[in-house]
Amino acid sequence: MATIRLAPGANVLTGTHHGGVDRISEGASLLAQMLQTAIKALETWHEARVAAHNDAITAQLATGDHRVLAELRAAYCHNDLRSGK
Repeated sequence: MATIRLAPGANVLTGTHHGGVDRISEGASLLAQMLQTAIKALETWHEARVAAHNDAITAQLATGDHRVLAELRAAYCHNDLRSGK
């Protein structure tokens, strides 16, 4: 087994080192990737929940006032025309 040597005053490892340092580094990288994926999935889930909430509120408003539904249809048509559909 190799030893870990630290040069006087240095803040990095020099020389040969134990394979555990590499494994720890790889593990930290994998953990960072997993956390990024989890955060992205959470943000996607949150955006879907917000959209579902907005749709529910719009549907509730539309049942009480027909103008809400007309405005929503007009907005969809406007967006379709802008996107070239």
